[in-house]
Amino acid sequence: MKLCLSLLFLSLLLSLFPTFIKNAHAEEMLWKSGNVFVAVYEDKKANLLYSGACQKSKCDALELTKNLSWKSLSKEATTGGKNPGAVLCKEALKQNIIYLKDLSGNENTFCLFKDKSFISSSSLSVIASKNEQKGK
Repeated sequence: MKLCLSLLFLSLLLSLFPTFIKNAHAEEMLWKSGNVFVAVYEDKKANLLYSGACQKSKCDALELTKNLSWKSLSKEATTGGKNPGAVLCKEALKQNIIYLKDLSGNENTFCLFKDKSFISSSSLSVIASKNEQKGK
């Protein structure tokens, strides 16, 4: 009985801590919103930070940003100290911004989609810039 409880506890504990998945450039971490913990996937090679759920199935955070471009914004939209990725989220994608904290207390803004998937604002900037280079 003790062994079963110990194994169950260990299994739960391991599921809560960061684990490396898929390759050496990718990591799944826990972030939080208030008292709610969510999985966030960091692809270091692509410089992207997005919903951990996107690793298991298609999600709006990755699908709806494939053709994201700066061209959809006016020059005034990103002036005055505005977060460019947050502007892309609100203006180009018509989605909402949320704030999440990593377990060290660092805060970041994320673009939240209707399917509850999300991607960091800085990732949106990276995607838009890469798409511009590709001519999308």
